[in-house]
Amino acid sequence: MTRVIILLILKRIRKCFVDNGLDFKYIVSMPFSQDDLNKFKGLYIETARQYLENMLIHIASLMTEQTEESLYGMRIAAHSLTGQSKVAGYEQIGNLSSMIEQIFTDRTEASPAFSIEKLQQIKVGIEKMLKSVEEIEKGGEEVDLSEEIKNLKL
Repeated sequence: MTRVIILLILKRIRKCFVDNGLDFKYIVSMPFSQDDLNKFKGLYIETARQYLENMLIHIASLMTEQTEESLYGMRIAAHSLTGQSKVAGYEQIGNLSSMIEQIFTDRTEASPAFSIEKLQQIKVGIEKMLKSVEEIEKGGEEVDLSEEIKNLKL
């Protein structure tokens, strides 16, 4: 329960930073000891996996019908994963999920539907982030996501 409260507090602090035009990197760069990070690792893995699984469900739905519900669900899951990944020090996951969030934030109702190819690229990125979370859980490092980031920039 304490971990959930801490994450909620961090989200509120981030919102205060953003609302006041301040760079959230200041809080992300706060020195966390390895002990602190290890305490949050289990919670991070659990919630990151949930966000990624939700993103896969929304992507599958978007490949058949691009509803506002699934578009919004993708954006919110990517946004949440971005914040917690950057706070926990998992920059690659944070950067890729931030890019996915931006893709869905930039879309307006007047925008054309996403191509199946673009949705497939996003799906590959989500699946790779899931592999990265599995590696982190095993005690390893993040998986290199630079190729997926590069592909989404195109």
